[in-house]
Amino acid sequence: DRKTIIKSFKTFMLKTAQEEYGHMVLLGIFDSVDDTKIVGKAVIGELMEDIDTLFSNKYGVRVLKYLFGRRDPTYFNRDHVAILEKGDGNEHSKKDADTRHKELVAVAAPPVIKHILEHAPGNLYEAATTITLTCILNNCVPCPDLEQAFQRLATLVTKPFAKGDSAPNLVENTASNMMFKKLIFKDADRQKNGEATFTASLLPLMSEDCVEAWLACNRGCLLILAIINLQIEEVTTAVKSKLKPYKKLIAKLDSPSGKILQEKLQSL
Repeated sequence: DRKTIIKSFKTFMLKTAQEEYGHMVLLGIFDSVDDTKIVGKAVIGELMEDIDTLFSNKYGVRVLKYLFGRRDPTYFNRDHVAILEKGDGNEHSKKDADTRHKELVAVAAPPVIKHILEHAPGNLYEAATTITLTCILNNCVPCPDLEQAFQRLATLVTKPFAKGDSAPNLVENTASNMMFKKLIFKDADRQKNGEATFTASLLPLMSEDCVEAWLACNRGCLLILAIINLQIEEVTTAVKSKLKPYKKLIAKLDSPSGKILQEKLQSL
């Protein structure tokens, strides 16, 4: 009986999540147990008691990525997916896989997002961590916690800076810039599904100082291009409005992305 098996792991969930082979058992539970209430309480609930450990352990990170991103090949090894696929179609799992996944993510999202925000912005400068954060945020079910995360992250990335500052900033840092670009790219799907978007939080916070800072560096221009490339009419209109006062500045941009931005704006 699956419920009996889950109960037998009580108090050992975190230890199991950190084991090379043990963590695969948890992934199999996420995939095959239809009773998401008991999985949410007995498995995810116990794991959420020490999220720090999950983020700091390579197998714990896999558990988090699979819980949110499931079998997305961007984040999960194909060989491991092949092992887990062997359990697909078993006679005991009746619930649709997507439904089961969404129900489990809904349980994990509030504590995981809370943890992410508590550790921001420090955690946004680490390449490996930002990959995990992108997986979590871009696969999270729509919820107030996700919208709160969008608002906080938008506040952080729009903080003005001067090119060449000794203090690090989230726009020029390679890891955080990639994360923000992927959050923006995902807005195309969110918009189609009628969900809250990251750019909806971002655009109102793009002050004149923010826009000037972004235009002054290559990676800032990359973020502006990412927003324009969404091809969402109201978003494009808002961005053009914010860039309008900087026509002369944009015409003088010599960074690779700045030159692409010049061409892009001429075609709009």
